[in-house]
Amino acid sequence: MFVQLRVLNVTNGASGSCSGASIIFNQLIHIHLLYVLGHHPDSDHFIHKYFLPQDYAILVPVFAGVTLLSLLCVFIGMVMLKSKKKKA
Repeated sequence: MFVQLRVLNVTNGASGSCSGASIIFNQLIHIHLLYVLGHHPDSDHFIHKYFLPQDYAILVPVFAGVTLLSLLCVFIGMVMLKSKKKKA
């Protein structure tokens, strides 16, 4: 059995071409920044002063993940305690 997927195009020609140009422009900037920051991490490129050091590439997501997991556990614990009090 084959499934046919249909894509609904709700944009007209003008906005479609503008959004396509915007996507291409954003991708070019992204590729350039990856090249500058990834392949030349110790260079004197001016853009390096706007970014955190490479050590934070691991520390920030780990800290955010631990914080979110802790908040989720506290929320679930409070909901369980409140539902236990209602039953008694």
